[in-house]
Amino acid sequence: MKNKIIVVVVLGILAAGAGTWLVMSRSEKKSETTVEQKTEEVAPIPEIALKQWKDEAGFIFEYPENLKIKQNTEDNESYANLEITAEGRVGQIKILAQDTKLKGIEERNKEKMEDKRGRIDQGILFTIEADAGWEEELETIDKSWQFFYPTKPAAAGQVEDNSVEIEEVSE
Repeated sequence: MKNKIIVVVVLGILAAGAGTWLVMSRSEKKSETTVEQKTEEVAPIPEIALKQWKDEAGFIFEYPENLKIKQNTEDNESYANLEITAEGRVGQIKILAQDTKLKGIEERNKEKMEDKRGRIDQGILFTIEADAGWEEELETIDKSWQFFYPTKPAAAGQVEDNSVEIEEVSE
């Protein structure tokens, strides 16, 4: 009788151990599968490095390094006239700095400004306008925008000796 009880207890312990092992191995496989699936779903988005543009019209902004900036130097009415493009991509961002009689940007913002941003500083209206599909780059430029004052701004079409270094892109 004692032997039967011992055999039943030993078999019970072995069965419990085997059951625990089976459950643990299945849950480990599930965890590995879940971790693998989550890893595949959450692939890191590559960060694009930013460059800085410093314009002689008195402003600085950051932009993704894969973009090209072209200065329209033939424009004698604007302090700045920039076109920002990307190779193989449709559309652009345009930045203009022109004299204005507006007292505040609120007067300019009466129209819907989803794809345009503006600032007025020292009687100059700075506008940033983006084509459809350029919203992320527009946001990067707008958030990093700063003014600097090395000297009083030159009148449109005039060149001063105290100009700051700017980046030029040849096409």
